[in-house]
Amino acid sequence: IIQVWKEERRLKDAVVMVQRSMKWDKPEESPKSESEERIQKTGLNYIELVYEEYQEQQKQNHQNGFVNLMEKGESV
Repeated sequence: IIQVWKEERRLKDAVVMVQRSMKWDKPEESPKSESEERIQKTGLNYIELVYEEYQEQQKQNHQNGFVNLMEKGESV
């Protein structure tokens, strides 16, 4: 522990800092268990499916809004 002083005033004591390596080591791969081997990927991307549905809803909302404007315009 090192005492730290500044302008005749004592601050918190300094402590030794442990320097860590910035290198990331890959963890060793464990052998796959039987249950992992039986799991099959579906190939589905739920984000894309939800986005497509959202786009279709937006398209329908815009079309409905345009039709409503046209109907209101004819009655005036």
